[in-house]
Amino acid sequence: MSPADEIERLLQFLYLVPVGIAETDLDGAVLRLNPLATQTFMLAAGGPVINAFEALANVFPGLRSRVLAREGIGVVVESEQFTLSPNARGDKRIMSLAVHRIDGERLAFVINDITRLVEQEQEIRQREAQLRAVVDSVRTHLISTLDEAGRIQDHNASIERLTGMGPEIAGRTAGVLFVEPSVLAELIQTAGEHGWAEREAPMRNIAGSEWWGTSVLTRISADAPGIPSGYALVTREDTERHERELQLKTWATQDPLTGATNRRAFQGLVKLELDRARRDGTPCSFALLDIDHFKGFNDTHGHETGDDVLKVLVERLHGCVRRPDYLVRMGGEEFGFLLPDTDEAGLASVAERARTAVAEAPFKTRSGPLSVRVSVGGVTSLVPVSDFDQLYHAADQALYRAKGNGRNRVELAPPIT
Repeated sequence: MSPADEIERLLQFLYLVPVGIAETDLDGAVLRLNPLATQTFMLAAGGPVINAFEALANVFPGLRSRVLAREGIGVVVESEQFTLSPNARGDKRIMSLAVHRIDGERLAFVINDITRLVEQEQEIRQREAQLRAVVDSVRTHLISTLDEAGRIQDHNASIERLTGMGPEIAGRTAGVLFVEPSVLAELIQTAGEHGWAEREAPMRNIAGSEWWGTSVLTRISADAPGIPSGYALVTREDTERHERELQLKTWATQDPLTGATNRRAFQGLVKLELDRARRDGTPCSFALLDIDHFKGFNDTHGHETGDDVLKVLVERLHGCVRRPDYLVRMGGEEFGFLLPDTDEAGLASVAERARTAVAEAPFKTRSGPLSVRVSVGGVTSLVPVSDFDQLYHAADQALYRAKGNGRNRVELAPPIT
């Protein structure tokens, strides 16, 4: 290919590229330009183009002095924006101009139409502002972004209301939000494996108070080079719901008067314990406790005083059992102890301790101090039993003997072997 052909192809390329290119002398007189540069200069000047500085004088005042003030070869003006007046269709166009000093005699003007790019940037900023307004208006959700190490990068305004911490929280690990900081590590591990993780946990306020939150951690993977990966953390304030669920659970499992386990909940618990005893081959004991002459309290002092007696009784009995043991109100003035992994000696010790705790001091009631006594019957199963009825029947027979032998005493049935 001859040099003339190469120049011709270069000129064709310059005329077809979607960028305005113009060559001028140092005074701005146009030497050559492609169609997009011609169109831009004519729209700016409102007529034919002879001098680039004059053509752009209305949209870019001071361009000539700015260019001539710079010496040396290279970029003189870099990416300066100017706006062309609306055309017949009412379109406003935003252009970007760069001016290069080619040598000691020539300048190159490079013009880009960046209208759509600017519109997109404005749309992005508007959407970001709208999203920020929405996110900040959510008062019951703490929303934040975290880096790979779990450090807080950005957050909404709710973080100050819920945690008492303001802008200074940025850069700190999100573990400071939880009463147990290890919760964050568990969330990150699960999110790393499955893409997201959810956890209910108590949250921390720097003032010392706690609140309950449900947190969802979502993995954010980088889709392009240079964009960091991390996590999005959304925590919903669930204190009222959590307390309501605890209250419902309490109502479902506890006797409303005394706070002991109710019989309905006990039926499920006892099945689990008997299955465990069968699986592990461990003994299991059960005791029945009944208030002696309880009817007399109600007849003499009224049922409200009788209720006082029941409540004080349970308070004392709770101090006689271990953490794994269960205290249940079987009905009326009858209470039961289920003692997992407990042999006959252990049963006898708990039963006597309960009897003594009741008798050692009068009960405080609205009718004044009252002396209370109880009878206890119990049984130990050294082998797996088919169902709870076996334990209950044997303990009930032992309780009957305790009543018949003078009350205020403990009687044990023969172990089930």
